[in-house]
Amino acid sequence: MAYPQVMKGEGPIIETLQKIAEDDFFTAVEVSWIKDAKVREKAKKLLEVSHLTVAYGAQPRLLIKKLNLNSFDEEERKKAVSEVRAGVDEAYEIGAKGLAFLSGKDPGEEEREML
Repeated sequence: MAYPQVMKGEGPIIETLQKIAEDDFFTAVEVSWIKDAKVREKAKKLLEVSHLTVAYGAQPRLLIKKLNLNSFDEEERKKAVSEVRAGVDEAYEIGAKGLAFLSGKDPGEEEREML
C-alpha cells in the first residue's frame, strides 16, 4: 500500500524492494502480486539476502479484479478462491512466512447467517 505503483503486479517492483531492503528501519515487508516470473525470481533472491521477514498480501489480487470470496454467485466465488490459491503459490515461491487476504464484502444482516 505504501507503493501503489506496483499494486497491479507490475512496475518498479525490484527497485521498490531494494529501497526497503536497504533501509535499516524496516525489518519486515509485505509483498504482493508479481506477475512476471523473472521479476518474481529476482525479488525472491533479493528478499533472501535482505534478512527481512516476508509476508504476502493477496488483497490487491482480489480488489483489482473485483473478486469476492463471499460472493453468492458460485462462479465469482470460484474465481476468487482460484486467485487466492495462486497467491498462496506465489507467496510460497518467494519464501513468505504468512499470507493475508480479504474475506469479501459483508452481505448485510439480512443475508448473513445467524449463528
